[in-house]
Order: sequence, then C-alpha cells, then structure tokens
Amino acid sequence: MLCGIKKKIIIEFKSHLANLAKDFNDARKMFDEIDCVVCWEVTDNDTQIMRNMGVNVEEISSSVFGREAKKIPHSTHIMNLSGFTNPIYVIDLKRLLTS
Repeated sequence: MLCGIKKKIIIEFKSHLANLAKDFNDARKMFDEIDCVVCWEVTDNDTQIMRNMGVNVEEISSSVFGREAKKIPHSTHIMNLSGFTNPIYVIDLKRLLTS
C-alpha cells in the first residue's frame, strides 16, 4: 500500500542499479513498467551508466522541506527519464542499513 492508497506496484530487485541498464537495452524491461528498484548500493558508477542512457538519478533529500512526499516508503533515490511522467523510486539497502 502506497501512502494509504491501494495500488499494485512493480518492484525490481538488482544487486547494482547499473544492472537495470542491460534490461533496458535488451528491451526486457521498459522504464514505465517499473515503480521501484531495490538494490544493494547506488554508486557513482551506477549513476553515470544510467545518465549515459538518459536516465537522471537523484538522491532524495531527507529534509522536511525537500521531497517529503515519498511515494515509496524508504526510497533513497528517484530516477527520471525525459518524456515519462512516472519516476522509478530506488531503495538503496546499504544506505538504509547504515543510517
């Protein structure tokens, strides 16, 4: 359940966020088919690989004045692709466990 709204969501599990790039390249997965990615860690390399594909990866601010309305609880990053209105939320497990 997302913020009190019942909705089915698609969650993708990857060891590294960059592994999703291969799925996008092979057209196994489409950007608008995924709501959330759970991975171990989001590295600078992951961010660069996604940026090279035209996908912007941003860290979600923990400030109450930042993006306080997370749609996926415990999201640490958000991925956006030009032309798509729905972002993909990312949960970085390493960051959650060490914070």
